[in-house]
Amino acid sequence: MSAIKKCEFCGKWSARTLDACRHCGETFSNAQTHEGTINIQPHIMSLAEANYILIFSARTAQTAYMQNSFWGKAYFFLDAALRFILMPLILLQLISTFVLGIVVQITCGLALLPMSIPWIPMMLLMLGGSRLWMAVPVLRPVLLLPLLLLAHIAEKYVAFLPSMGEWDSRMMKLAICHGCPASHIAMNSWSAGRHLIDREEI
Repeated sequence: MSAIKKCEFCGKWSARTLDACRHCGETFSNAQTHEGTINIQPHIMSLAEANYILIFSARTAQTAYMQNSFWGKAYFFLDAALRFILMPLILLQLISTFVLGIVVQITCGLALLPMSIPWIPMMLLMLGGSRLWMAVPVLRPVLLLPLLLLAHIAEKYVAFLPSMGEWDSRMMKLAICHGCPASHIAMNSWSAGRHLIDREEI
């Protein structure tokens, strides 16, 4: 019967044949042996893992919408130009995340609920518009500017909100914004990357 050990230092599981934890490198001097089971607790994604999947998802979506598409390349260059112009907003992001983070702490997290509501229609519009972009090429000139502006508004909205350590949810939202006008592909890529990390965790 297979067996795994739990590291007392980081709380993660590794094969019993190892002398040290494969995650943090600590020896198994105080490790617990757990026969015939696996770790079924959900993996809490780190910032580095979330950022890696964000980049992977965005690049996958960009490859999809730029492939043999003049309007896709036009979107990419306009997106890069607008991102450069809006770069000074990073300073406002630092202030907003700090102030709103205090509000969330004071309200014991309840303030995050109304803050998250505006994201839902923006996400649905990006996903729907992205599917139209990929499925009906003749609509791309019409969709270009609306999707571009929507993606940047949604991205700044997400960036201005406090993360409260929930890098998984935050980076998934940013992947949908960065992947526009192929947001649905970015979301699928994010889910695939998340699944691979969960499998590696086991």
